[in-house]
Amino acid sequence: MNLQERIVRYSKVGLVAATVHFCVQSGLLFLMPIWISNTLGFLAASSVSYFGHSVYTYRIETRGKIFPKRWLILQFIVNIAMSSLLPFFLPSFFAVGYIKRGILVLIPILMNALIWTSAANFSRRYP
Repeated sequence: MNLQERIVRYSKVGLVAATVHFCVQSGLLFLMPIWISNTLGFLAASSVSYFGHSVYTYRIETRGKIFPKRWLILQFIVNIAMSSLLPFFLPSFFAVGYIKRGILVLIPILMNALIWTSAANFSRRYP
């Protein structure tokens, strides 16, 4: 699979996961603080991302099977920390609105690109 096709596949799964993250985050924002709603949104999106990238984006490397669960655990640890703590560290001009919420969704997507690429490379080397 060439790089362009990989990017398109990754983007499709990422867009679905980001939409799930944003919808869950937005729906729960009225019930709880943003650091909790963002973390729960991330957890929902992580499930979509984990299965989507395992069986669609990196299908060749995983042979259509899901990644070993250790990669999901790594994703959860890294992104839960980021999703929970990032709202506290964003500058005040991102304090409200869609810009802050968009940043909170996009940062985990970028981190996941690194994690899933590493998982795919590992799966390719150690079937």
